[in-house]
Amino acid sequence: IAITAPEMERLIPGFDRLPSPLTSKAVRKLLTQAINASKAVPRHNHESGHVGAIVTAEQYEIYSPGNPWIDPAHPGMSPAFPTNFPNDIKKAAAKSEYDWRLTEWSNHDVYKKQMRQCLEAAIPDESKFTEDPI
Repeated sequence: IAITAPEMERLIPGFDRLPSPLTSKAVRKLLTQAINASKAVPRHNHESGHVGAIVTAEQYEIYSPGNPWIDPAHPGMSPAFPTNFPNDIKKAAAKSEYDWRLTEWSNHDVYKKQMRQCLEAAIPDESKFTEDPI
């Protein structure tokens, strides 16, 4: 199911603004809010939604044992149809797989944009850097 930007805004409405100066308790609360919001964004074969996009591989194992997170990749410009005597059934299967992979990639892109926007809004201006900190 394709998720539109307005639907993503409903799934991830925003986070509490962090205090200044930052406290570890406030940062932990923000992480908890981000994880809960990410769980609400569905992903095919991942019961924990998009949590894998914001936690480490080791942490994701807690949410989805034995099902590692891999960021969705763009499936290419068109379906890869079988070359060994393709028939209508094989073509339909290839098209169906292509469509859901494209939807997964698109949903992940919309998710990242909304998550970035919500995190940006949660961070106090004085905690943001305006030049390379290194």
